[in-house]
Amino acid sequence: MFIQKMKMLRINLIFGEKGSGKTTFVKKLVEEIFSNGKNVIGVYSEYEKRLPSGQAYFAVLVPTFEKHLLCHTEKINTSNLDDWRFDYPLFKYFYSYILANITKADAVVIDEIGLLETLGKGWHPTIDFILSNFQGEMYLTGRNDRLEYYYEKFIENQFPHLLVVRTI
Repeated sequence: MFIQKMKMLRINLIFGEKGSGKTTFVKKLVEEIFSNGKNVIGVYSEYEKRLPSGQAYFAVLVPTFEKHLLCHTEKINTSNLDDWRFDYPLFKYFYSYILANITKADAVVIDEIGLLETLGKGWHPTIDFILSNFQGEMYLTGRNDRLEYYYEKFIENQFPHLLVVRTI
C-alpha cells in the first residue's frame, strides 16, 4: 500500500506589543528561510517617525525588498484609523505579487495585522487567499489584542482544519 504524505498549511501567530521585536523577528526569519534554500514571499512593515510630529509605515515586499509608503499620519502615537492616510492600491499591488508567486513559495509572512485587517480590509484579502490556496508555513504578526481578534473572527471558524502555533 502506498501512503501519500499530505502537505498542509501551518499558521504561526507571533504576538507582541508595539516595539517588542515582531518585525525584527520576521526579518531574521526571512533570512533564515532563504539561507535554508527555501522561498518566502510576503510583506513586513517598517516604522518611521517623521519630524516634527508625524509617523509613517512602509511596506517591504519579500523577496524583492521593494519599499513603499503604506500609510502616514501627522500625529504621534495615534491608533485612530481616521488619523491615518493609506495607499489602498498598494494592498492590491502586493496581493497581485503574492498571487503570481504563491506556487513558488515555501513560506509566507504578513507582518503587523492591525485595525484595518480586523475590519476585513488591508492585508485581509491577501491572507484569505493564502489560507484558501497555500500549503506551507504562514507567519502572521500583530499586537496581542488585534491579532487575537483577527484570528478568532476570520481564521478559527472559517478554517478549523489549519494547524496553528502561537508564539508570544
